Amino acid sequence: AGALVSIGCVCTIILLFMFELYSFMTPDIESQLLVDDPAKHLNNIDVHLRMTLPYMSCDYLGLDLQDQLGRHEVGSADVRKDPTPDGGGCHLSAKFTIN
Repeated sequence: AGALVSIGCVCTIILLFMFELYSFMTPDIESQLLVDDPAKHLNNIDVHLRMTLPYMSCDYLGLDLQDQLGRHEVGSADVRKDPTPDGGGCHLSAKFTIN
């Protein structure tokens, strides 16, 4: 009788393991697209960004803005790049709004 209980437990453990493995290997993919009404959200958030990169030249720096849908907002940021006093780095400052 003890052997039957042990065999039943091992079979149950194997069955549960197989179900968990199958559930792990086949994930559910869910895609969402939310469309907000712009009339409801008139408030924009002002963003002021200041970074100092001590070892990177200003020639290699830029700022790209991209929304959740993947659209690039070209020219919507006021970006200023100034070299550091030692000349080896760059101060990057930007102002833009997000909604």
